[in-house]
Amino acid sequence: MRGTTRILDIVRGVLALDARSIGARARRRVMGRASLSRCDATCCKGGVALSVAERDAILRQRGAVAEAMEASPRPGVPRRAGEWFSRRTRRDPDFLEGRSLDTRVVEGACVFLRADGLCAVHVASENVTKHPYALKPAYCILFRLCVEKGKLDVCRGSYTRKPDCCSPVRSGTRTPLALFAPVEARLMSTPARPQGARERFR
Repeated sequence: MRGTTRILDIVRGVLALDARSIGARARRRVMGRASLSRCDATCCKGGVALSVAERDAILRQRGAVAEAMEASPRPGVPRRAGEWFSRRTRRDPDFLEGRSLDTRVVEGACVFLRADGLCAVHVASENVTKHPYALKPAYCILFRLCVEKGKLDVCRGSYTRKPDCCSPVRSGTRTPLALFAPVEARLMSTPARPQGARERFR
């Protein structure tokens, strides 16, 4: 129970997502040798929802993000920061801020996915803050997990059919929550993240 409370506190306080409980799928032993270190960016194909505060934090570092994008450019990706995100925001209670929008999808992938398979926001975050998660959207950090209707659980359709990366297996030994543990530890050392939230981690 204590571990559950800690994870929810981190997701709410550091990532500013309204997680109040943990879903059953996140607790099932369905993962084998999966590791985020073997990610091939399949999950980046559809773009991502992010808070207005997260968008604004990225835009404040637009120069560093643009430089990271240009270091390994993909065809068709816009250079103007005003074209990186959807224009409209929507009501979204899963964000403590209450509103969200999306990164744009260009040529079949998130606008920030580079030709080398790295995330330009992740690279810029490390270059500017020395930490990969300071600018990165919360849902990118959480993936394979997400928050939906107040519940932290495995995202629908999030598996890539690649057991080495993030696909489930029949005789798993670990839960998706266990795979999140190294990320959880790094999140605790993250410099100030964009909150736009009504509460902070204590």
